[in-house]
Amino acid sequence: MRRTIDTRVPRVTAPNSELLAAPGIAALHDRDADRPLTAVRDALGWRRALSWYAGCRIHLLDGPDGTPAAYAVTRVGDEPALLEAAGDRAALAALGHVIRDELVRAGAATVSIEVPTGAPYDDLVARIVADPVPVPDDTGMFHPLDADAATVRETLDHPRAFHWTGDYL
Repeated sequence: MRRTIDTRVPRVTAPNSELLAAPGIAALHDRDADRPLTAVRDALGWRRALSWYAGCRIHLLDGPDGTPAAYAVTRVGDEPALLEAAGDRAALAALGHVIRDELVRAGAATVSIEVPTGAPYDDLVARIVADPVPVPDDTGMFHPLDADAATVRETLDHPRAFHWTGDYL
């Protein structure tokens, strides 16, 4: 089997969260719209995310047609983290190599990875760390859930439930 070598080079800017406003980014993020607890960002939600991620690095990998295939938001420094990502599996894995190299250059020994488990994120995580250790998230998200108590509990306990740092109020 012959495979074409992926020679796409990610566009990276630091620190400039404005790259999240690039055309196509919202569509990548919205692929997780069916995930319980994930906020579907309107214009105000994206402005809030830009504020949360000010000072972070935005990694953007374009697809063959020039539209974004994946993006990731990372923080280096005292508390290195992968804060958000979206895109297709192969593009996310390619970004994983870039992110790992960046973290190593910054001297990071550990990293907080704040993305959902499973596809399409598992290859991304595998490119960044060899031995991921799940740690309970003890933070909270303040967004109203308009439902009865049983439905809210079911949503919170759902195995695919996930909320992004950029959606905290």
